[in-house]
Amino acid sequence: MNANTHTKVNATDPVSARLDFLDALRGIAAAYVVLFHLVYVGGVTPPAWLLGFTRQGGSGVMLFFVVSCFSLFLTMPARLREEHPRLSFYMHRFFRIAPLFYVWLLASVLINTYRYNVHNSVSEILQSVFFVFNFVPGNQAGIVMASWTIGVEMLFYAIFPWIYFRTRNLIQASSLVICAFVAYFLMAFVLPLLPLSPETAASYENWFVLKDLPVFSFGAVCYFVLAHRLRSEPGPHFRSVGSLLLFAFAYLMIAFANGWVSNQVFGDNPYAWQAVFYALLLVGLYMNPLRLLVNKVTTFLGTISYSLYLAHARIIVLMQPWFSHMQSHHRSPSKTYLLCVAATFLVAVPISYVTYRLIELPGIKAGKSAYRWIAQLKRVKLQVSKG
Repeated sequence: MNANTHTKVNATDPVSARLDFLDALRGIAAAYVVLFHLVYVGGVTPPAWLLGFTRQGGSGVMLFFVVSCFSLFLTMPARLREEHPRLSFYMHRFFRIAPLFYVWLLASVLINTYRYNVHNSVSEILQSVFFVFNFVPGNQAGIVMASWTIGVEMLFYAIFPWIYFRTRNLIQASSLVICAFVAYFLMAFVLPLLPLSPETAASYENWFVLKDLPVFSFGAVCYFVLAHRLRSEPGPHFRSVGSLLLFAFAYLMIAFANGWVSNQVFGDNPYAWQAVFYALLLVGLYMNPLRLLVNKVTTFLGTISYSLYLAHARIIVLMQPWFSHMQSHHRSPSKTYLLCVAATFLVAVPISYVTYRLIELPGIKAGKSAYRWIAQLKRVKLQVSKG
């Protein structure tokens, strides 16, 4: 999902290889969300031994959010070296997200109209065009399937420079997490007091960006935990500490899946524990990049993760008849499920790679060209005003 921020580092830098884990995490997150939607959108019944794992697949979005904030802190210095840092940041983010999203928005409107006889209003379409649908009760899921995360992500981008300049160390990052939770608590407290219909109040409670800000904030904590280590050689116990954190991640994930821990400590925020254990995964995997998780497959999936996220739900819907046929003709739940998983990725990955090459990459290049053009225009105007 998440619209990813690819971290490009000098290939001659010995630290750069250790940053492959970010793309791997994006790939893992995207694959996990696909598995989740295969069950809850595609209607594919997982075998009993995978039921708990697939049930938590929607949490892959929270991993995207944690990684997104971490990556933004990591890459923001590059934006600050530009002639117009804020303009560079916003244009880079917009052209990273918008081109592919607009293609899927157009496709979704056409599919809704001609396949399902559902007509999206001009207002709905404009809300998606300007990425403000998270503010509109009833429309927060977005027109593009699974695009609610894009509505949240773009709002986070809008405020990120403000967050960045006010979060300069681990203490401030921890304070950011606390403030984000306080904002969520206030929303939960105020909503029942407002003159809103039950549907509108529930829409804000379930979808509004304040629910997700604590998750993003954990990415800032991860950054400052690792900040002084990102440009230094690992210490003697580096990998051992990483292994410990990965074990802690696995335990907390299992504990959350089985209801051994409660959301009450976080004011019933449904994503807080997910933010905690994915933060442990991020830091642990940096310190100990296990080949099982950081490899050519996961990093490739991370490269195309944005395309995969936007494409997969629609592909799963279109493949539903085949899924139903497979389940009605095969008695082995495990074999049927694994065949459906393989078929989904065999269709979704090539399509995602094509949209990555033909839409995402040209969009990124167009953003860089647009920024250079505007920067040049500003220089000319400045020279004229001085002249």
